[in-house]
Amino acid sequence: MKRFIFVLIWSWSGASYAQKHFTLNDALQHVLKDSPYVQAEKANIEIAEAAALRARGQLLPQLNIRGSIHQRPDTTDVDEPRRASEYSISLAQPLFYGGSRFYQWRAAQSMLDARIAGTASSLQNIKLELTQTYLAILARMEILEHQREQVRVLKEQVTVVRARFKAGTAIRSDVQQAEARLAAAEGSATMAESQLEIARAQLLQYLGFEPDAPLVWPDIPRNLPDKAEVLYGKVLAENPLLHQSQALIASEQAEHKAARGAFFPEFTAELRRTRRLDQDDLPEQQNEIVLGMTLNLFNGLQSYYNASQQNLELQQARERMTIVKRELQQESSEIFSQFLAAKSNLGSLRVAVNSAESAARAFELEYKSGLRGLSDVLNAEQDVLQAQVSLIQARFEYYLAAYRMQYVAGSL
Repeated sequence: MKRFIFVLIWSWSGASYAQKHFTLNDALQHVLKDSPYVQAEKANIEIAEAAALRARGQLLPQLNIRGSIHQRPDTTDVDEPRRASEYSISLAQPLFYGGSRFYQWRAAQSMLDARIAGTASSLQNIKLELTQTYLAILARMEILEHQREQVRVLKEQVTVVRARFKAGTAIRSDVQQAEARLAAAEGSATMAESQLEIARAQLLQYLGFEPDAPLVWPDIPRNLPDKAEVLYGKVLAENPLLHQSQALIASEQAEHKAARGAFFPEFTAELRRTRRLDQDDLPEQQNEIVLGMTLNLFNGLQSYYNASQQNLELQQARERMTIVKRELQQESSEIFSQFLAAKSNLGSLRVAVNSAESAARAFELEYKSGLRGLSDVLNAEQDVLQAQVSLIQARFEYYLAAYRMQYVAGSL
């Protein structure tokens, strides 16, 4: 009759610490290092870096080398062609272009910042999903153990009730009720086993392998906010979604300024040196400084509509920023409330488990004294197991709520 006490101790202590554990931190480090999900996110940053470098290249001088070889007939003898060659090297530098190229580079830089923030947000999502899966495996392992213990207790109870029915001290409905409770418990155990396998499959999907060492409950996150306002302050300071929205606004602002630069003329300075060989009627070498101006007079109003489009996209980015702030404020408030509720529920269920255990011990003493029947003791043991299952689920919800607070603050 003491078996339920052993189960409770196992539930809270986990496996033996004499062997190595596969901790939550181990799982997170592996995913951040080797996961294809993370590698795909890092590739987005590299793409944005290449775009920023390409945009910066438009601001640098352009060095070009050109060469040509051609033949032309001689004026005295058309049957003997003369070969001529020409080589030139030029260095061109834009002097003024309405700021369009500069702001295109600024837009690319801001888009890189947005990609970095977006990748950070995606990594936070991956961490939260992995953390939830890891905690779910621990909780479902313990729940399954308790469900199996509950099935054992109910089987004993069915045996006792059947014996009482044969002895004439119980009625048929007592037997049917006991059998129904056993069938429900067996169904719950099967469901718990299925949920555990699903959680393990999800962990396998993230890691790419099944951990050899046992999992262990992590420490609860420290320095959690004690007020919803404090949590939202951390959200405003650290949440990557806000940083991404701010970078997108900066990018759209730069794109808008670059689009307006198309209305200005473009001035370019070019230093060119040309060398010609075997052409008697042209100078052998020529140095030139060319100042060029390009003004787009009419292009079907493309520049105008491009500027209008960029202005609308800038307004859209600002509206999205407002939406993101409101959603994060609501999410942080809900998560903080869920954390407080989970913490309160965990404390209440701990008291309930202690009460159920005390009642079970009292019933066992009364059974030994002949004041209680075996069925009463088995019912008390079942109450303990049900309270323990509820406590395990509450612990899972409490841990998850704590990690979700870190997630919404961008510090998971």
